[in-house]
Amino acid sequence: MSILNQEHTRLMESVKELLKNSLSKKSIVLDIWTTPGMKESYIGGNAYFVDADFKIRKLFLGLVEMPVGHNAIVVREHAGKLLTNLGIQESDVFVVITDNASNFKRAYSEALNEKNLVDAESDELDEDHENNEEVEEVESNDEDDEVESNDEDEINDDEVQNELQEVEALETEYNGIYPTRLSCAAHDLSLVMSTVFEKKSILSSSIIKMTKKLISRFKKSHAATKSLAIKTKEVLSKSLVLLLPGPTRWAGHFYMINRLLKIVNPINEIALTKGWEILEERHLKVLRGLHALMKPVADLLLQSQSEEMGISKLYFALMEMIDTLENLELEDLTLTSTKSDLQAEIKRRFARILDPDSNEFNSLYIKASILDPQEFLTLEEEKYSIDDYLREMIKESMRLECEKNPSQASDTSNTQDQSSQKSYKDRLIAKRRENLSRCNQNANQEEPIQAIIKEYKRMMESPHVQNLTPLEFWQQHGNGILAPLKQNALDLLPVPMTGASIERVFSSASLATKGIKNRSSSNLLRKKLFIHLNN
Repeated sequence: MSILNQEHTRLMESVKELLKNSLSKKSIVLDIWTTPGMKESYIGGNAYFVDADFKIRKLFLGLVEMPVGHNAIVVREHAGKLLTNLGIQESDVFVVITDNASNFKRAYSEALNEKNLVDAESDELDEDHENNEEVEEVESNDEDDEVESNDEDEINDDEVQNELQEVEALETEYNGIYPTRLSCAAHDLSLVMSTVFEKKSILSSSIIKMTKKLISRFKKSHAATKSLAIKTKEVLSKSLVLLLPGPTRWAGHFYMINRLLKIVNPINEIALTKGWEILEERHLKVLRGLHALMKPVADLLLQSQSEEMGISKLYFALMEMIDTLENLELEDLTLTSTKSDLQAEIKRRFARILDPDSNEFNSLYIKASILDPQEFLTLEEEKYSIDDYLREMIKESMRLECEKNPSQASDTSNTQDQSSQKSYKDRLIAKRRENLSRCNQNANQEEPIQAIIKEYKRMMESPHVQNLTPLEFWQQHGNGILAPLKQNALDLLPVPMTGASIERVFSSASLATKGIKNRSSSNLLRKKLFIHLNN
C-alpha cells in the first residue's frame, strides 16, 4: 500500500471516530463541482459539529462522483453515499445547507420524504428556480383486496386502526422540530442584489459603462498602469491596480468602485495626460452613492463567509444591515428608488428570519440566537415569543429524554395487562400509548419549565456571560437547571451561515486539476483533497 493510501486510510478512521464521538448532530454543507472541461462532476460536503472537547469542528467529508444529470434523486442518493462513507446516518444530520438550485431544494424539501422526489427527474441546476407543478397522488383501489375476517377480528379492526393513527399523530410531535434544508445566506444576499440591480439596470447604466471604459484604457496601457502604481504607492504606501469585473457580478462591481474611489485623483491625473475622458464630480457623486448603497450588503456577504459566523449571528447581522440602509441618504433619484427596492427584497428573501407572520418563517434562526448568550439581548421580545420558543425546546428535550428511558412502572403495567389484550398489535399500541402519554405529561409540567426559562433569562441579563463564547457558556452552565436546553444549543450553534466553506474546497480541487494535473484520476483527486483538508 502506498504512503498516500496509508495516510488516507488512517485519516478516514480518525474522521469517523471524531464524528462518532461528537456531542451534537452534524450540520452538512453540500454543493456540486464540475472539473475543468466539464469532464466529471462531484458532490462534496463539510460537516460542522461540537467535538468531545467542546469545540466547533469542521471536517471535509470528501467527494462522490456523480453521473450526468444532477436531478433531485441523484443528489439525494449521492449525498447519502457521502455521509455513509464516514458512518453518518441521515438521522444524525441536524440540517443541510445548500444554495437555491432546484435539485437541492427538492431533494431536501422535506426531511426523509421520498414522495417529494417523484417528478425530480426534470430538475435542472438553474439557481433560484422552483418547479411548482403539483404531483398527482394515485390512490389504490382496495375493493378487490377485501378478505373475509372472523367476528373477533372485526370487533377490533376499526378501534386498532384509530388507535394506530392516534399514536402516529402523537409520535409526529416528538420528531425533530427543525427543517432539514437551510438556504445559504450568502447566496440569498447575492440574489437580493442581482434581482434589484437587474430590475433597475444598475450594472448597465451609462456611468458604469463610462467607468469600465476608463479602466479598460488603463488595462491596455502598460505606461498608464505603471504610472498609476507609482502614484498610488506615493499616496497609500502601496501600489494598486484597477479592477474590472464581469458584466453581471454585482460584488465585482462593488470592489471595482471601492478601489477606484480610493485612487481617483491619480487616475484622473494620468487620464488627462493621455487625453482620456475623466471622472468629473457629478460622476463621482453617483459612484459614491452606489458604493454607499452596496457596502452594507457587501460587508455582510464578506462577514457571512467567515468560519466563525453561525446562524445564531444572522438575525442581528441582517437588522444591522437594514438599519444602515434605512439611515442612508442618497441624492440621486434612481439610487433612492433602488434603495427602497433593495429594502423590500431583503425583507422578502429573509422573511424566514425577519417576519414571524410570514408563511416562510423558520423559528430555527431565532432559537439559535436565543441560545447564543452574545445574541440573546439583540432579539425583540415583543416581536418574537422568546418564552414560547424556550418552552418548546425544553419540552422537546424532556420528551426525547423520557423516550430514551422508559419507566419500569410502564413495563410492569404493560405485563399485567397483556392477558386482557387480544393481539400483539393491541399490546404494542397500549405500551406505546402509555409511554408517550407519560412523556407528554412530564413535558407539560409548567412549573419546572417556567423555572428553567426564568433562570436562563436571569443569566442572560448578567454582564458576565458576555465575556464567554457560546460554547464556553453551555460547557459551564449546561449541566444544572439548564440541562434541557443544552442539547438544543449544541445542535444549533455549529450551524454555519453559508456554504462558503465547500466553495473553498472546490477552489482547491480546481488547482489540483489545473494544467498538467488535469489527467489526475478521480480516486487520486479525492484522496489528495481528503488528506489536505483534514490533516
